[in-house]
Amino acid sequence: GYMPSTVIDDVPTVFPGGYTPRNYDGRYRGLITMRTAIQYSINVPAVKMLNTIGVDTGFEFGKKLGLSLLESDKNLSLALGGLTKGVSPLELASAYGAFANEGVRIEPHAITKIEDGEGNVIIDNKPRETRVMKEQTAYIVTDMLKTVVDSGTGTRARIPGRPVAGKTGTTQLPDAPEFRGKRGNKDAWFAAYTPEIVGVVWMGYDKTTSKNYLVQEYGG
Repeated sequence: GYMPSTVIDDVPTVFPGGYTPRNYDGRYRGLITMRTAIQYSINVPAVKMLNTIGVDTGFEFGKKLGLSLLESDKNLSLALGGLTKGVSPLELASAYGAFANEGVRIEPHAITKIEDGEGNVIIDNKPRETRVMKEQTAYIVTDMLKTVVDSGTGTRARIPGRPVAGKTGTTQLPDAPEFRGKRGNKDAWFAAYTPEIVGVVWMGYDKTTSKNYLVQEYGG
């Protein structure tokens, strides 16, 4: 029921339970559209939208997209990827593939067919397809994600003469004593797709410590 032109108030906000997300650049832009919020990867509007539709609704949609979410992920930080264990690049690529595929998710698979030396088919893998959203929904989200690449945080992924939709993502350092006073990030992500290909890039450390973390790296 919401559109790219839906207006959200990007201001410092305290949510139920005292959760107070910050925008990555420390700026607050006031009344902006949902397209602008996604274009510049602004955190507060994302959390506001999840709070509006309900955490359970967002959680169930993530599960439909194939993300391995846990019950402990049912909170507002879900809007920003604040997950207990996180997801793999393969899971994320499969999820974005549903938007590229007009709302239909295809179970990831590596082998499509196996034949013997005489051409007899031994295995013909028919991937499972599931409609997880309306075609119109996938179209609208794709249109907004194209803005990210055309003129937002993902402009380095532009391909001349080709449509690209994508989203940058950055995970902040854990709220732990060893990271107090440090400026940096835990993970940097970029997910994008053309009409034919979905790609996901992750940058980070297997184990983030006070000595091993991203200092000035962002999803862009």
